[in-house]
Formats: sequence, C-alpha cells, structure tokens
Amino acid sequence: MEEENGSEHVNKLAIWWLIEPLWNTVVRKWSSTKHWPEAIGLAEYTVAAFHHFTYKWSKETLVLADVQSSQGKLSNGRPGQIFFDHQTHTPDGDSGIGDFGQEGIDAFIEKHTCTPMCIELGLAVEEEGADEENETEDEDNAEELRQTRSQGSRGKGTQGTRRSARLYI
Repeated sequence: MEEENGSEHVNKLAIWWLIEPLWNTVVRKWSSTKHWPEAIGLAEYTVAAFHHFTYKWSKETLVLADVQSSQGKLSNGRPGQIFFDHQTHTPDGDSGIGDFGQEGIDAFIEKHTCTPMCIELGLAVEEEGADEENETEDEDNAEELRQTRSQGSRGKGTQGTRRSARLYI
C-alpha cells in the first residue's frame, strides 16, 4: 500500500538532522570568507598556522575560510575548541557554496601574516633580499612563542606583537 501512495519514496528522501542537545551557542570566528585577521596570542597563532599549513600541504590548491569553533568537550574528555562549518577556496571554485576560487586563494596570500608558529613550523619563507632586521624580528617572535608555550601561557604577553614574515609563493 505504501508504494501505491508514494510514501515509501518519501521515506527514502527524508531529511535527517543531527541534533546536539548540549551544543554551545557561543561561536568564535577565526576567519571569514575572504578575511584572515591578524593573530594575537597562542590560540590565534595556531589557527593561522593551520590555515597556512593547509594551503602548503594541498600544494597551494586549497585555502580554509570562514573557520568557526565553539567550546566543547573533546574526545579525550577535556575541554577544547570544536571547529565546524568551514568553507574552502580552490583554483576551480567548485568545492561548494562560498568557494571564491583563485580570488579567495589570492585574498589569503595577500592577507595572511605569518605567525611565530608558522615560522617555527618552517612555513614562512622570506623572499630573496629580505633585510636582516626582519629575519631577527621573526627569530625573536619564534623564540617568544617557544617561551610562551614552555611557561604554559595561552599567549598572554604576546599581544600586540607585530610579525614581519609574509607568505611568499
């Protein structure tokens, strides 16, 4: 009888929702569709370096955008940030809604400022002829990051630090 009135077909097309009853409604935006704010502090350094790592790991064909997170319980039971709902930019612009293609990739290249974490991970590459002052400042910023992490700080004391390393292709 179900087949006669089409309800079996409707059941096959049913939309399923994943419901998280205890989902935190406070959302932290780490980046938007075409904007990657300057990182200040260890958490921001880490997320900015993850954006940069993803770009490099994908052989410069994928950029994360519109990255958001909420405080939640991680799989190990500890509190942490749960990231969700990101978008990507790809050369062909076909990874989904919000993919601005090469324009989005170019925006990342233009706006990303390497953090001490990028430098420590070897992601920051200075262009030829970079002056020694910038190299010294970058080394100082990377050392500051190492000290911040060894002290167990969450980036306190690093706020306002300006980094000069840029993303070079």
